[in-house]
Amino acid sequence: MIGGETLIKPPSGEIIPAEGPAKGKATVLQGRILNHLASIPIGFTERITAVTSYRAKDPLTFDGSVLSTVKPEVNYSTVYDTFYPQWVSYRMDIISKRALHIKETFDKSLENKETFDKEKAFAMLKDLGAYLHKTSAEMEVSEKEWAYHKSRLNMKRT
Repeated sequence: MIGGETLIKPPSGEIIPAEGPAKGKATVLQGRILNHLASIPIGFTERITAVTSYRAKDPLTFDGSVLSTVKPEVNYSTVYDTFYPQWVSYRMDIISKRALHIKETFDKSLENKETFDKEKAFAMLKDLGAYLHKTSAEMEVSEKEWAYHKSRLNMKRT
């Protein structure tokens, strides 16, 4: 195959081709974090790509998970009763761990008779609230998502 390479654009702005994997191997990248695209293959009509979610094991690390391409309302192969409970369970697990971290942080400061750091507490709670809000907001389908998926559905019908 000529073309079809994954091209990566790091913060420096230069475009770097990812070395193609050898037979039986794969190239893995964090797509929501790293700007990338696939060049058009010449002589082939398709390129096989597998997409999966990735997040750090540490619940305090940034989690940029989104549902924009897999919501049951717009992806008819997904079932509500399976998909959304998994999403909520996954996010609540992280929220629980983050909340426990906040509790332990301030329990420790009480034990050590430290001055209460209101700004730190406010920042941690605000971050937790934003993560909780994002969890529910990702389940909503925007007008833009509806329009995009309706146009794709119409393209398949013609």
